[in-house]
Amino acid sequence: QNNPTTVTVHERGARHGFLASSDYAFRIDLTMGVRGLTTYIASNAERYLDPHELHDTALVIDGDNLCIQLFVRSEARMSPFGGNYDHFARAVVEFFELLRKCNVRPLVLLDGGYEKNKLKTVRSRMLGRIQFVARVKAGSNRLIIPLLMREVFVEALRVAKVPFMRCLFEADNEIAVLARKLDCPVLSYDSDFYIHNVKYIPYVTVNHKVYRKVIGDEENYEIELVDEENYEIELVDKRKSKRANRVLAKQGEGVVEESQISESYYYLDCSLYTIKNLIGTENRLTPEKLPLFATLLGNDYIERRVLFKFYLSMKVGKVSKKVPVPQRRIVAILRWLEHHSVKSATKAVLNQVRERHRGVLLRQLQGAMYGYNCEECASYEYFG
Repeated sequence: QNNPTTVTVHERGARHGFLASSDYAFRIDLTMGVRGLTTYIASNAERYLDPHELHDTALVIDGDNLCIQLFVRSEARMSPFGGNYDHFARAVVEFFELLRKCNVRPLVLLDGGYEKNKLKTVRSRMLGRIQFVARVKAGSNRLIIPLLMREVFVEALRVAKVPFMRCLFEADNEIAVLARKLDCPVLSYDSDFYIHNVKYIPYVTVNHKVYRKVIGDEENYEIELVDEENYEIELVDKRKSKRANRVLAKQGEGVVEESQISESYYYLDCSLYTIKNLIGTENRLTPEKLPLFATLLGNDYIERRVLFKFYLSMKVGKVSKKVPVPQRRIVAILRWLEHHSVKSATKAVLNQVRERHRGVLLRQLQGAMYGYNCEECASYEYFG
């Protein structure tokens, strides 16, 4: 179950922009993060994701994840077996130029070494990738990650003059803590960030087109699409009163004329997730339970088979049979946790495991939950 899975995902959830950045189909390893949670959120995008304009802010970036996403995006210009590093490097630099255009200050964090208790999972994934590559044929549209992809990504960061830091171990916790300290969003595509108490922008919701919003007052504004190739601005939407004059703007050709306009800014269209979207306004699920929720779904530290008996004891309730089993399990665990504290829930889970395994499972549960609740942050001082 830890082997990479090749999946094709098409554009959906247009209102909230979920997956709307992909005018193409893309493939991704679904074993990252909390199992099944990304699919669950995507299937309920209207409920869990809010439209967002990304501009004038710091942005903490999951570097290893962005590296893969940008490689996938640039894949259309590559040969089936990859290796077109120049195309990939250009895609990285171009992405950070988009952020710079919108006055977004990127702070990139990269994974470091592997923790001992994750080595088994890492080894299994690497073995799966070797087996996957061995089966690929010339002309295949399957994605192969080239060996030097991450090295090229780091070099492109240097070229684009983007600040980055390599963590001692996995970067997820450091990313979440830094984002909370700076009160800014996280950019990634890892379901772990649906559990961390952060403002989270799933990368696939980011539209790689810069828009310019010109505001006359609180109710009247124009939205313009910036043509990056010709440096022109095209009016794509407007809500304005008769008093507001249209803005005449063309980059690179003299001064921009503005009349009766108080503010304008460039932004990237995307979707934003916050933890309140999952726990609900009625606080039916308190934030301190979310790490346990993620752990019970299964992650990189706890194998799902260990919790098999616990899953069998769950009563799903009224959920359509059309809903896939993993999503039904998510709904069931959410409902179950509403009636438990962290302590009582942990005790109930341990009671479903053989006595000789309880000590090991308890340490695994505590370790996994500690990762979600950790507040140590070396990068805060590093980035100044």
